[in-house]
Amino acid sequence: ISGANAAALKQAMQQGVQVIIATGKRPGPWLPPLRQALGFADDAGLTLNAPSVMFNGLLVTDVDGAVAHKRLLPREIVSRLVGFGSDFNLTLHAYTDDDRNVCAAHNSWSDKVVVYEEPTIEAIGSTGMLALGDASTGSVGTFKLVWWGSPEDIAAARPKLDKMVGADAEVVSSLETALEVLPRGASKAEGMAIALELLSKRSGQPVEMANVLALGDGENDLTMLQRVHHAGGEGVAMGN
Repeated sequence: ISGANAAALKQAMQQGVQVIIATGKRPGPWLPPLRQALGFADDAGLTLNAPSVMFNGLLVTDVDGAVAHKRLLPREIVSRLVGFGSDFNLTLHAYTDDDRNVCAAHNSWSDKVVVYEEPTIEAIGSTGMLALGDASTGSVGTFKLVWWGSPEDIAAARPKLDKMVGADAEVVSSLETALEVLPRGASKAEGMAIALELLSKRSGQPVEMANVLALGDGENDLTMLQRVHHAGGEGVAMGN
């Protein structure tokens, strides 16, 4: 985070503004430096001074870090899609609910995405990836599936992925080099609504979407910006 942004956020929090992290990422190495830059302890904390929305709304943690909401992809969806992408030269990473990021085998994309400072990607082989969609295993669930590739390959693959997913899940993109599949109805907007409910319970006063300033820089922020805007708040699309 830049010094100017850190200073602005610290000033806002000192004046009582509650700052919700809303990200497509899972908790990981990126989080302690952010908290430290904003004056929080450099520890395993998951929030600032308000709940956090992770995984595009699939994981919401309360101010004390307790998990308030968690949602996983149905195994049938994982089974249907785990083989997708090879025809378009895409690489699949799965984000599981045992705090792992996994792929079939390491390649240039597992090297490139380290810049996002999430937990290290583990290669588990094709059999391991297929097992994520096997209902008979029942041990490890999946938050989301993400395919990585060139912008051209991503653009070519999306229509087919949209068709395969149908009405059973959501396809969203946060970067021109990635496509994500989330459970149906999942979004940062839904995660934000849950976060505001948590704040309302803590304060004993309703915290309305109309009082939110939401900022986002990717397609996966769109529903959140729209929800806030239509409620009478401010939704701002940022340059990236």
